Amino acid sequence: MPRRCTALLAVLFALPIGAQAVPGPESAHFEVVVAEATKALCDKRIAVLAELPSHGEGQAFALKAAIARRLVERCGFETVAFEAPIYEFLELERRWGFSHPSALDLDRAIGKFWWARELAGFRRWLHGQAESRRLRLVGIDDQISTTSVLTRSFLPARIADRNGNARTATCLATVARHLDWSYDDRHHFGTAEQRELLQCARDAASAAGTPKGAALSSDGATGAPIDAAMVNNFASYVARQLEPADSRSRDDALAANLLWHLAPGTWHLARGRANSKIIVWTATVHGSKQGGLEVMPMGKRLADRYGNGFGVVAISAYPRRIVDGRPHAFDDRAGAAGNAGSEGSGRVAPACLARQQGARGPGSGAIATARKIRQR
Repeated sequence: MPRRCTALLAVLFALPIGAQAVPGPESAHFEVVVAEATKALCDKRIAVLAELPSHGEGQAFALKAAIARRLVERCGFETVAFEAPIYEFLELERRWGFSHPSALDLDRAIGKFWWARELAGFRRWLHGQAESRRLRLVGIDDQISTTSVLTRSFLPARIADRNGNARTATCLATVARHLDWSYDDRHHFGTAEQRELLQCARDAASAAGTPKGAALSSDGATGAPIDAAMVNNFASYVARQLEPADSRSRDDALAANLLWHLAPGTWHLARGRANSKIIVWTATVHGSKQGGLEVMPMGKRLADRYGNGFGVVAISAYPRRIVDGRPHAFDDRAGAAGNAGSEGSGRVAPACLARQQGARGPGSGAIATARKIRQR
């Protein structure tokens, strides 16, 4: 009996390739779907490759990687933007081609969600492309990851330096404690500590010349220095954690940072240029083009701005191979999370590639619209 896969998608894409079951990379049909997706996205200014928010569908990873590489090699896409902290990537941007960041440096910037065996070759390719300056790799998130090693080493000082001599030492210690989460009985994350952290972040943002607590402006304003971008993103992140009702949403920050990366003249090496093309590696809840939601997704903002120049491909798999951030996979077809070993002994189910069929977006019950399609 043929297996079935179900596309569980909150946001899909309005492109002419339809919903398709996708077997593994060794299958001829895998190549057919990669070619069709590439053709559908090739002329876009922004091409979003989306996955479920669980960030764990291994076969979908393989498909996204194949499409992304094809878009770079055949369609002139110059940048890959990850739903990952902006700070680490901006620091790596200073270093590519000079101090030679390692593959591990890039893996840490991308984050553990994508430390999957299915993406090992893709990450090596990305490292080589970035080191040779053929491809820009950027982050668009204002959050900070557990793997943001470089960020923890430099960001506290950059925040503290913009708080004036009288507060430099206090802010240096306060920000470092938060990034390391090194709170103790003397310094616990209570009201006073939170107030100090927020004040340090906002004062640094004010000194950098942008609105307090805000990410970069959503109009993609040019000329913002790299350090100012980091400082203002940190202020946006802290404000959202401590005063969510009065702060910008995470999707606001994702969209604003992506627009900033797209704007010509923003980069300290003047690498940005008009009409550059960018691939966005993110989750469906952020890539959604659906409006009318409590929080407007990044994708809706970008679709409104770029129209037909914006395209989304959403990929999932069910039953599926799930990855857990290590270079092996485990199989959850029976609801278990058993370790399948370094070679991944679980059976690999087909991935699903689907287009919009009235799905309503994140947090709106869109998964109820899932469609079952037969594996080819």
